[in-house]
Amino acid sequence: MAAKRTVLGELGNVVLESAKKVKDPMTSKDKRKEWLEVMEKASAAYAAIDQTGQDPNPN
Repeated sequence: MAAKRTVLGELGNVVLESAKKVKDPMTSKDKRKEWLEVMEKASAAYAAIDQTGQDPNPN
């Protein structure tokens, strides 16, 4: 459980830091590309959590 919390914490940090950098992700190609990279990282982190077979967000 602690490992799951750590990964979720890291995922949250990645998303928060990216949100600070990208106010409007669709303003330019560079911002769009940066936003997509962030979402890919978030998706990969979520997939790593989900491999445990447990729903990381049971609500």
